[in-house]
Amino acid sequence: MRHAIPLRYALPLGFLTLSAVLMTVSYVIRSREVAQRNESLMVQRAAGLGQLIASELEAGYKRGDAKASGPLFDRLHAVPHLTAALVCDEAGLILNATRDDLRGRRIASRSTHAAGHFHHGLQPGDRR
Repeated sequence: MRHAIPLRYALPLGFLTLSAVLMTVSYVIRSREVAQRNESLMVQRAAGLGQLIASELEAGYKRGDAKASGPLFDRLHAVPHLTAALVCDEAGLILNATRDDLRGRRIASRSTHAAGHFHHGLQPGDRR
């Protein structure tokens, strides 16, 4: 019985194809794991940064000096992968943000998908 491809070539070719498929699947799975880990690290870093500047922001807003938060938000522009950082009052009005188009808007006016990404940090008077 003759095969279109001799067996001495078909077996190594089959193993090579199987190896390539397994490496591709492994690469895709590993890439997803790395992306999830990086996202988790970015969220942790953003939360840590938020805790660091929370006291300065709270002090400025208690003094009624909303402009004092400007330099803090200017520094946040340099943080890689940070899409937006914002401070809002109890009613959900955005008082200050790293993006100018968010200032003065309400969180509820954002799309449902985007509103899900807002993380509530420390509220004035909260202590950890």
